[in-house]
This record gives sequence, C-alpha cells and structure tokens, in this order.
Amino acid sequence: MDSDHYRFVSLLRHAKSSWREQGLSDHDRPLNPRGERAARLIGEAMLERDLIPDLTLCSSAVRARMTWDRVSEALPVPVPVQVETDLYLAAPRTVLDCVRGIAPDVRHVLIVGHNPTMQAVALGLSGTSSHPARDRIWHKYPTGALIVIRVRWPDWYAAGDGETGEIVDYICPRDLE
Repeated sequence: MDSDHYRFVSLLRHAKSSWREQGLSDHDRPLNPRGERAARLIGEAMLERDLIPDLTLCSSAVRARMTWDRVSEALPVPVPVQVETDLYLAAPRTVLDCVRGIAPDVRHVLIVGHNPTMQAVALGLSGTSSHPARDRIWHKYPTGALIVIRVRWPDWYAAGDGETGEIVDYICPRDLE
C-alpha cells in the first residue's frame, strides 16, 4: 500500500460470537467455530492484499480480542495491539477520540470493534466514496467484515474533523468461503 501521503483506517467488526454458555455477560462471550474460521480467513486476505496494520486498537470484549488473535495468526510480523476498554459499546466519537491518540509514525491503524459503531464510523469516514462496499455496509456491516479507508490527514489528531476518505478495500468472510 502506498502510504507516503495517506493514512489508512481499517475497521474490523468482530467475528461471529457464541451464545452457547448461558449466564456469560455480553463482554465475555467468545467466538463460535464459524467466527474463528472467518477471522483466520480475514487475516489471510489481509496478508494477501498487503493490508497489514502498524497498530491495532481492539475492544476489550472477549470476542473482539479473539477475532484479533485469529487474524494476527496469519500475519508474518507481530503487530502491536492496544486493548481499549473504551471501544466496547463505544459511540463513533469515542472511536475517533482513540484514533486521535495514535503516534504520528503510525500510517495504518486497524480497529477491532462492534456494531453499530463500526458501521457508523465507516460510513462517516468514507463520506461520499463511490466504492460499491459503501452501499453494502449501508445496509449491513456483517460480523467479521473489514473495510479499509484511505484518508489524507496530516496526523491522527485530525480524525473526524470533517475530512473524509475513500474506501480502498472491503473484505467480507462470506465472500472468502
């Protein structure tokens, strides 16, 4: 990915979670086998498409952390990860606040979170992008789906200041199976 003049924000909705264990809090639900498989496929697709982030911000929810763990298994290098409790059940503005704190040398951040937040952030950051994925995520942002948005921000502090980007890639687990 040519990142000399751009920054990249990848938004990954956690993969399918399990409802098998009754009594678990929402925060503590793990992935189900389908979700684990989907997350691995997303990681392989990220590697194949050269979408390896410099940093991952991950919700503290078990299913989000498990999603990142399965994705990262496919990547050739360890990617630093920050588990952020604020990303669990976050408002879109909270996600952007987390992004604003990223070090200036990071060019590509991956955020692993939840809906409806991932959908709202993706739509907000992609502005009027004409990529077909925008229509897809407008209707539904599936579990395990990844969208990559290229933005022209001088630094991360500019996140959400009205400057939108364009969608450069969209990967849905169902499309990979």
